[in-house]
Amino acid sequence: MNEFDSFDLNDVHLAAPHTKFLVQATQKKANIIARQTQAIHHAISSVCHAQVTLTESYRTLSSVLRSTTSGVCADLSEPGEEYKQLNFQFVSIMDKVVEMHQAMYTDLQSSVLDRLQEYVDFFSGLPDLANSVEIYDKSRDQAFHTFMKLPKKTNMKTLQAALLELATFRREYERTATIYYGYLNQAERLREIIPLLTMIGFLERYSQYMKTMAKITSSEMALNLLELIQSTLQRKLDDESKMSTRFTNRADELRFESLSKFCSDPWILTPDMSGDLHPNTAAQPNRKLKSKCGRLLMRTRVSLVWRWVEVFCHTQAGSLMSQQYGEVRRSVFFGLCS
Repeated sequence: MNEFDSFDLNDVHLAAPHTKFLVQATQKKANIIARQTQAIHHAISSVCHAQVTLTESYRTLSSVLRSTTSGVCADLSEPGEEYKQLNFQFVSIMDKVVEMHQAMYTDLQSSVLDRLQEYVDFFSGLPDLANSVEIYDKSRDQAFHTFMKLPKKTNMKTLQAALLELATFRREYERTATIYYGYLNQAERLREIIPLLTMIGFLERYSQYMKTMAKITSSEMALNLLELIQSTLQRKLDDESKMSTRFTNRADELRFESLSKFCSDPWILTPDMSGDLHPNTAAQPNRKLKSKCGRLLMRTRVSLVWRWVEVFCHTQAGSLMSQQYGEVRRSVFFGLCS
């Protein structure tokens, strides 16, 4: 606000007609600045809520990663000690990050958001104060008209009462208007002060935040952990790639594998039946195998009812073992050496 646009103490005392026009114009400006202040407060509040959300997200990530080191699931075995150690160190760093974001939220709220709330409350109180000024203005005018219209022969007591009432309302009006006009002057100057305070508060907080984050991530422990994770991950990726390649290559080989290999009785078939049959198939079973395994359908009798049961058979310690599908227990089918 330029100096000639601001209110002077004489404006309050004189209460000239042009002062009301200046008040109306300044009130409109104050309303606009109030909306801007409310918008800034809402934006910073969103930033604070985002910090809370980010803090909880980091805390959840830390908790989830920590849970991968414990045998909470009976179907999963304990992870390796190397992984446990790397996980523990990483989670320790994450805990520091969580604490930092929590402190960031608390600091941003106390130093920026709470101060903005004070300005929001300041602007929200202006309408009530303007209403008080208007009430005292009307009361003062009414007292003034009453006093000025008194007849010349009015008795002293009535004259004194009217004069005292006028003086009282003039004082209350001037006191309230002084406060209000001062607030309107302040509101105009807050147009730039509030954004500047927000900027410096935000930059100071985030500058400290970036320094703290850099200190955490550039510490010797963090850098060593990064190297260990990189080397461990690369080794595990290489192992996974080798295993995946083995299965992929085997799947490609099976596309061209002879059907004879998958026949339980390949000697029954002849090469002219299919191009995928190996021409040099043995004429009879190989009875010199040291081990053998495979699926069989076994006909059994249960409660006078015959039924077919699928079993998995394999040789072990000179015996033929059988195991029904869907069961864990195995049993000796018969001895091979007897």
